[in-house]
Amino acid sequence: MIFSNSCQNDLNKFLNICSKIGVPIKEEKTENARTVIIFMGLELDSNMFEARLPQDKLEKLRMQLASVAKHRKVTLKELQSLLGLLTFCCQVVTPGRCFFFLRRLIDLTKKVTHPHHRITLNKESGKDIRAWQLFVDHFSGKELLLHKRWLTSDTLHLHTDASGSLGFAAIFQSHWFYDTWPTLWSPYDITFKELLPITLLLEIWGFKMRNQCIVLHTDNGAVVHIINKHTCKVPNIMALVRRLVLAGMKYNILLRAEHIPGICNILCFLLYLRISPPSNGQLFRDNNNQPVSTTYFRSVLRLCVIANNMDPKFFTAHSFRIGGATHAHNSNMSVSQIQKLGRWKTNAYLKYIRPSALPI
Repeated sequence: MIFSNSCQNDLNKFLNICSKIGVPIKEEKTENARTVIIFMGLELDSNMFEARLPQDKLEKLRMQLASVAKHRKVTLKELQSLLGLLTFCCQVVTPGRCFFFLRRLIDLTKKVTHPHHRITLNKESGKDIRAWQLFVDHFSGKELLLHKRWLTSDTLHLHTDASGSLGFAAIFQSHWFYDTWPTLWSPYDITFKELLPITLLLEIWGFKMRNQCIVLHTDNGAVVHIINKHTCKVPNIMALVRRLVLAGMKYNILLRAEHIPGICNILCFLLYLRISPPSNGQLFRDNNNQPVSTTYFRSVLRLCVIANNMDPKFFTAHSFRIGGATHAHNSNMSVSQIQKLGRWKTNAYLKYIRPSALPI
């Protein structure tokens, strides 16, 4: 086994110092300089940069999970034994991604003192046990020790978005998907709808992001909290959280979410360009592949305004000229640039600039 001579020399110096000042050293617990050592029951490999779980422990975990999953009730002793083994195995899985699967199981042991007292496994804890079984079935017992270099959504060209009434979409590099919401899902909360494309993206393309630390950007504060805490009290959202975390554990991806304001979102426009590229010089076209008319644009704008619980009498097609001129002015664009954007030949553009206007 290859090791550095300087490392062994440093260890020898340390042992000599301990000997001189009378610090006791247990030889059976002292490892010489090497690239693979056993620490706290785990095998750590500095060459492969891996932490490995003993195969006998992994097999024992599979058997205990299968045994508990068969029963509606288990004794306190059986559940504590399983929890101890799961906690040990969590040392190999990147911290922060698997402990939430234990929380509900640990809660079941509270206020139970007799080791043979039988505990009823509720619906959610049963789902957690099945989630563990799914993970262990695909887990080799090896995990790369990640470098904590966080990659952002922009770096990976990874973006997702969802509309409460229309559908959802995602882009990852040159790959993409989109779909509309099934009728039965229309009452679902926007948090569920925002989390779904993130979960699908990781399940579909997670193998391309293997062994990475990723910061996801989203304009939904609830989704940020759920991804970072790995838990939610809403059952249908919790079902997505389990899938998201399992995908992260499977591909050794550490996720973190950060909130960004939903002011400028180009994802839908990028998807539109992929699905419907410009034709005959026309960028925006209706369902009949005809150029969007003023009447059509006004009708769609009115529907969007009403859908967002705003008064349509305050928003017209002309509002875009005001908003565009104001944004250009606030972005320090020159007079000639603003005039060119709005096709103004005089100073008429000045009455469209509203410095006090706030972004929606």
